[in-house]
Amino acid sequence: MPTASIAPLLAAYRKRVPHVGVASLAAPAGSPLPGVPILQQQFPLGSGQLNLVVEFAFGAIVSQPSTSWTWSDVTADVLYAQKITSTPGRANESSTPQPAHCAFTLLNTTGNYTRSPNSIYFPNVIKGTPVRVRFVYLGVSYTRFFGYATFTPGWDVTGTFATVSVDAYGAKQRLAQSDTPIASVLTRAIPTLPNLVGYWPCEDGTQATYLASGLPGGSVMAITGKPTLASNTALLSSAALPVMNTGTFTSEVVASTITGQAQIRACITLPPAASASLDKSTLFRFVVAGSLQYYDILYCTGGGLQVRGVNSVGAIIYDSGALGFTLDGQTFRLNASLVNAGSNVTLSLSTYGQNAPVAGGFTLTVTSQSVNYPAGVIVAPNGDQTNVSIGQITIENAFSSVFDLAAQYNAFNGEYTGARLSRLASEQGEYLDRTVGATWQLMGAQEPDTYINLMEGAAATELGVLYDGIGQGLTFIAQDEITSQPAAITLDCALGQLANEVAPVDDNQLTVNEFTATRNSGSTFTYLDTVSPLSTTQIGEYAGQVSLPFYEDSPQTTDFASWKVGVGTFNGYRYPSVEMWFHRNPELLPAWLAMRLESRIDIINVAQVRNQLPPGVVSQLAEGWSETIDQFTYSAVVNCTPYDPWRVGEVAQNTGDTNEFIMRPDTIGSTLAASVAPGATTASVNSTDSLLWTVFADDFPFDISIGGAQATVTGISGSSSPQTFSLTWHTPLPTVTLPAGAAVQLWRPCIVDVLQFLNSAEI
Repeated sequence: MPTASIAPLLAAYRKRVPHVGVASLAAPAGSPLPGVPILQQQFPLGSGQLNLVVEFAFGAIVSQPSTSWTWSDVTADVLYAQKITSTPGRANESSTPQPAHCAFTLLNTTGNYTRSPNSIYFPNVIKGTPVRVRFVYLGVSYTRFFGYATFTPGWDVTGTFATVSVDAYGAKQRLAQSDTPIASVLTRAIPTLPNLVGYWPCEDGTQATYLASGLPGGSVMAITGKPTLASNTALLSSAALPVMNTGTFTSEVVASTITGQAQIRACITLPPAASASLDKSTLFRFVVAGSLQYYDILYCTGGGLQVRGVNSVGAIIYDSGALGFTLDGQTFRLNASLVNAGSNVTLSLSTYGQNAPVAGGFTLTVTSQSVNYPAGVIVAPNGDQTNVSIGQITIENAFSSVFDLAAQYNAFNGEYTGARLSRLASEQGEYLDRTVGATWQLMGAQEPDTYINLMEGAAATELGVLYDGIGQGLTFIAQDEITSQPAAITLDCALGQLANEVAPVDDNQLTVNEFTATRNSGSTFTYLDTVSPLSTTQIGEYAGQVSLPFYEDSPQTTDFASWKVGVGTFNGYRYPSVEMWFHRNPELLPAWLAMRLESRIDIINVAQVRNQLPPGVVSQLAEGWSETIDQFTYSAVVNCTPYDPWRVGEVAQNTGDTNEFIMRPDTIGSTLAASVAPGATTASVNSTDSLLWTVFADDFPFDISIGGAQATVTGISGSSSPQTFSLTWHTPLPTVTLPAGAAVQLWRPCIVDVLQFLNSAEI
């Protein structure tokens, strides 16, 4: 099992995409605002009022888009004394988001919210009724929760004051309750083919007495002999298929109204080498109506195939001899067809290998023969296909290419994560919201699993996040949008915008200095940090591991493991929760409503409130939150993890670029050549290697750390070490003189992601 010493600081440059906030919708102009106004002292009635809107879509068909639903505004019945709470997202970056939850209480003296004929919403007060909570502010509507409700009646002690407790969860709760794997890729895809007259997946269990049809009302396939069912897993796009051994499968199909064409397809795995007894043994006898009655496909030693045409009286009228295929030990798709061509029949046979194609093709015209329509198939009619696996058999009444459904046949191996998420949602009839973030990671073959596990696996492979509670279904945020984003909201401690105490935590809850990444059914790579302040040699082993559907062993497993170590060895304080009170600080609300999960929160002037803490801006990543609203207050507690590990370097513009994420190489080591008093405007800096700091005017300004204190470098002079730095200092200033030998390095240096290499023209 290979190891490495530490995550790289430099790997590749990548393009950036714009960062967007939550989906918002302009309220219709001129129409009265929905819902009811809240916190009128902070948001007075008029152009600046804040309206809360609570709505149900009674009677909605949840498989239809929410734009087709009729929403009923029930805000007037909300009992604010019991509060409205909503909790989307996750606790921290190492956990998976749980289903979003929202709870509130409705006045029910009318009985409208119980399952009773007296309800004006009868009979639609049922489990799973869509509910959404939103705000309308400054002419824009912001959805704060979207989920599916249950209604629990309640009463006060007198039994006359009736209420209903509403518990609602996002789409994840329903999806997570299904523990049934979705059908294999081919079993989902093949029934969509236009010319099918017979289909047998052959994925039946080991005790099956026949092979079920994959088409509604289709004929079953009879089993004779002793095949070993559900025993071969070589075909990635299918569940386990039978090994024929002494078995034979037989089925007929209903006569087709389309004549003149017939085609059979199947997926086959051959043994590494055929025994002599298998030479010229029949894999398939394709039965057709017409003068050419059988189309036999034979397996020859050496991995070849052979074609024979047999007429209605059993005479062999065509024999191709052994074709030049080499298929021993291969898993491949076989395509065999008969097509009328005037008074002749064109026989064709082609193969396509799994992932690494072992394609072959053969075509020949048989004169003075005809074919009407496919009639059936006999698989291994002699019961002698020992160690040969056959399944996913189709019969069609029209010719199509062997490369048809090629992506599905290869189980979408090599598919981008974003494409897989969108495709799975579409196939499942579920809803998925995507942000503008690009996806860069490739995925391996889609293996049988539940829908939610497949979706979570794709999101995790991208280092993205899949959550619910904001839209009709799931929402995906890619890693590309989490990294190097501007602050969505800035909290100033000096202005009291942080409601809770400034409470840093120095723990090992998220520490990871050794991480093992495994490709599903593939290789494993372990990344080990042995040199940083939080290395295994310094603080001991803090290990993590994951197995994901990567496309390739390397570099995906190495990149993933090194990223996890890079995040897990962040050597700074955690601020696990950040609380805001919008009733006290209404100026924060516009930015809060516009931000979404996985946004960056900056906390400034922390050291002015707690001067014992390190100087500088505290940047956190909003992993999840809990919003609470009642008649007097509106607050949010945000679950946070440090944002610094997500600072990915960007390529600078040719001139004048002061972007905070510009990639700047650091020296191997620099120190103060002489002591520096607090607030000094210059400093003499030694470079302990042969590399000097830049002196080009266009490279300034940038920030450095001098003994842990933050300063901005406005210029550097000197062509040899030591060099003279011109400085302006961030507040608060150091309280002591910084001694000679104090470390000088870039302030919060960015890393370079390994998501996409650009060519030199793009750089």
